[in-house]
Amino acid sequence: MTHGEAVDRLTRFVDAVWAQEPPDIRRLRETRLPPAGRWGGTLFANLILLWSAQNLQLFRALAREGTVPVDALSAVVAAYLRQLSVWLAHWRMDDTCGLADDLAGAFAAKAFRSPEEFGDAVALLSLGLNRVQNWIDAYTPWAQLDARLPALSAETAPGLARQR
Repeated sequence: MTHGEAVDRLTRFVDAVWAQEPPDIRRLRETRLPPAGRWGGTLFANLILLWSAQNLQLFRALAREGTVPVDALSAVVAAYLRQLSVWLAHWRMDDTCGLADDLAGAFAAKAFRSPEEFGDAVALLSLGLNRVQNWIDAYTPWAQLDARLPALSAETAPGLARQR
């Protein structure tokens, strides 16, 4: 995948997830895996997408500063995106996994030669991942979860107390 093809792929993904709920979100909402049911995957996917976009911004900053060569950053981002795809596949987030896999290939192939090309690709990728994460946030009843789930302590949760 060339730089231009990667940017086109990223732009299509961002456009697809921007205005309406993407199919990944419907599949995530419908997926129930033991032992956590639906909410374990929802919370995990939400946080991993949030952290991924933030981590990608760190890589972008390193490229912009010139402190780490773009080729080295590309190898790290490729590995990170492959792992992101593995994590999100558990919850049937096929479109986001497909994007991560495609872009992992582009980063591994060194499609982004300059800090500017690298930064542009990472910015679009972060935007797309953030938008998918926003859709998860939109259907997650944070206030209700907070009101109904007490925070556990060593006194209220078996196994949390340190054993001597």
